[in-house]
Amino acid sequence: MLCLNPRCRKPLSEYQWGGGYCSGECMEVCLDKGATLTMSLHRPTTGRTLCATHDEEDAFAEAYRIDPRLPRIIYLRRACLTYQEIGRRMHFNPKTGHKILAKATRKLLRR
Repeated sequence: MLCLNPRCRKPLSEYQWGGGYCSGECMEVCLDKGATLTMSLHRPTTGRTLCATHDEEDAFAEAYRIDPRLPRIIYLRRACLTYQEIGRRMHFNPKTGHKILAKATRKLLRR
């Protein structure tokens, strides 16, 4: 996937700024011209949607403030992976993944 700024068009890595921009400057330039943010945050390599609404984006940001590994654990649990598989992919003990996920409140996980 490419940056949504028509003058930039850089290939995006796994990290995206806003909803498809490579940096904050690109996002500001496009928003100043009247463009709107996309309603979903997705992985550029696979195209899978991570967050469908702004509420989910806020929930992932709040989860990141609790523990930087928590958003990825939540995403992998949504993909129906076991704690053993999550631990193998993220290189830690499965119990650690379960303890990190337990830090999130039910309200946060619902969002």
